[in-house]
Formats: sequence, C-alpha cells, structure tokens
Amino acid sequence: LTADTLRYYERIGLLPAVARNKSGNRDYSSIDCERIEFIKCMREAGLSIEVLTRYMHLFLEGDSTLKEREELLIAERDRLGNRLQHMQETLSRLNHKIELYEQAHSAATTWAASVFSGIKKQRRNTPPGTASLQPFRTEGLFFYKVLTPFTS
Repeated sequence: LTADTLRYYERIGLLPAVARNKSGNRDYSSIDCERIEFIKCMREAGLSIEVLTRYMHLFLEGDSTLKEREELLIAERDRLGNRLQHMQETLSRLNHKIELYEQAHSAATTWAASVFSGIKKQRRNTPPGTASLQPFRTEGLFFYKVLTPFTS
C-alpha cells in the first residue's frame, strides 16, 4: 500500500491512529502491520471501505461486538461466494467461446488446405488462355488472386 493510502485509512478511521517516533514519522507496530494485512486482504476480496470501517470500529469496541462482527463477516463471505460463482460461470463461458474459436480455426485450416490442394490441381489442369485462382495468406487470412490468362 502507498503512504497516501495508509494515511487515508488512518484519516477515515479504518486504521487506528499509528504511533509516531521522535522525528514525527509513523512507527508501525506488528499489530498495526497485521491490521494493514487484514485490510489489504479484505479489500482485494472486494469488501468495501464502509464495511471494513464498520468491522474495525466493532473490533475496537471489544468482545461485546463478537456476534455483530461474525454476522458482518458471514454476510461478506456469502457475497464473495456469489461473486466467485458468477466469476466461475463467466470463466466457463469464456472457455467455451475459446473452444469454439479453436474449432473454427482448426476447421478453417483444414478447409483451406483442401481448397489450396484443389486449386493447385486446377491450375495444373487449366487450359492455356483461361483465368485461374491463386491462393495466398496474409495476417492469418486467406485470399484468392485471379491470375490473368496465360499461354503455354
């Protein structure tokens, strides 16, 4: 976390006031660091500043708030579980879509190879003076160029 973020957390009450050394700089204790790690973890999980602030205030009030803290964390766990389920469904959908593209790419490559083979045969068997197609590929796309009539 940046120094600005830590100062912000302290200013809004998410992090209790941190002790300062003789120079006036913040001197984080191991307890402060544990709180910061907890806050960081919960923020990464998607908990809002408001929920975390409420939780930290309840925590500082002591054991009389155990039940309320538990309920708050259970509600957030349920919300996170729903988000995870939605993300898993989204991941499955993305994987399915990618598989479709891979199948289409594989089919297109097979189709293009058979078309190119057929065109090569056609060019060998094309009588002089008639137009033919020449396949070419650029940037992963297949094109055909019409060749002008040729003579033997």
